[in-house]
Amino acid sequence: MHAGGPDDEVFAYVRHGDDASRFALVVLNFSERSVKKRLTVPEPFAAHARGGLRDALSGAGAHLRADALALDLAPWDVRVLVPR
Repeated sequence: MHAGGPDDEVFAYVRHGDDASRFALVVLNFSERSVKKRLTVPEPFAAHARGGLRDALSGAGAHLRADALALDLAPWDVRVLVPR
């Protein structure tokens, strides 16, 4: 999954285990500026993320809206989002 804008500074991908319920959505901001991104989470991962996500690094929560996730990323920010 690529979430890059015109400058291709933000990348996202899904890392998953044996089934769709065991996954991590990894989002990387490779820029020196803050970025706002909206990512669509692909099925079947979205089905397991509707109960909410948490950042495995910081513990912060995140919620899907219409199978999409809005993120405010700091410069050089990394998120590893897993189902709650």
